[in-house]
Amino acid sequence: VNEFSGNSRASDKWGQVASDKLLAALEQSNRKSNRYALVDRMGLKKILDERDLQTAFSDPEKAASHAGKLKVVEAIIYGDVLASHEKVLASKTKLDFSSRSMKSVNYHKLCCQVIVKFTMVDVTNGSTLATMSTTEDYDSDKDSKQSAFAKFIGQENAEPYHQVMGVLIDKAVTKFVAYISPHEESVSVRLASVKSKAGRRGNTLAGDGDYDGALKEYVAALRERPDDDGAMFNAGLMCEVKHDKVNAAKYYEQAFHVRDDARYAAALARVRNNKD
Repeated sequence: VNEFSGNSRASDKWGQVASDKLLAALEQSNRKSNRYALVDRMGLKKILDERDLQTAFSDPEKAASHAGKLKVVEAIIYGDVLASHEKVLASKTKLDFSSRSMKSVNYHKLCCQVIVKFTMVDVTNGSTLATMSTTEDYDSDKDSKQSAFAKFIGQENAEPYHQVMGVLIDKAVTKFVAYISPHEESVSVRLASVKSKAGRRGNTLAGDGDYDGALKEYVAALRERPDDDGAMFNAGLMCEVKHDKVNAAKYYEQAFHVRDDARYAAALARVRNNKD
């Protein structure tokens, strides 16, 4: 992830924020799939510096080209951030408690806009893998967090602009990470019946969301009853939930060999067809 640029000193600041937030979001996403290793802009700069290519770092396209030739990374993400904010003079009617009547008053509302353009390039051949431009806006008058009563009495309680800008950048980053990340599909599957106490403990733990604990119980159940196809199937489900599709397929296949069950066949086909 290279540092994002801007059209002004202020936008450059938000460009750094955007690249930091993108790196954090990609790390969070990668914990599920473990599909790539991340290199931040300082890591890339160090690699290029060591090869006396410092000038390339300031130009994302040159950095991508050199990184590809050196085979230090496979893809680079860079982009631009255009950020602006202003206080706009507006008027509204509010309650004047002293006169017990409504009166018109002037106030300032906060308006913010962030435009973020993302580009992901395959450095091995220079092709563009993904590109996205997203615009995020904020208007303190339309902020749902501001209470109706505060608006009615004319209280100005808009968030500080720097907090708002951070939230807007978060929204843009979330959209891009969702765009380039593998899309998960939700499948509703019932746990199978089991033949031992360990297996039943596994079902209880799985129902409580303790998938690691449940898997251990299913493994223990299979030591007691090696023919327990239900424990095999449930162990496969726990592995699938933990994104371990190799072992999930192994357990599903074992269960299917013990008993020809349509659920076992469907589960086996599911993990085989959706390997990362």
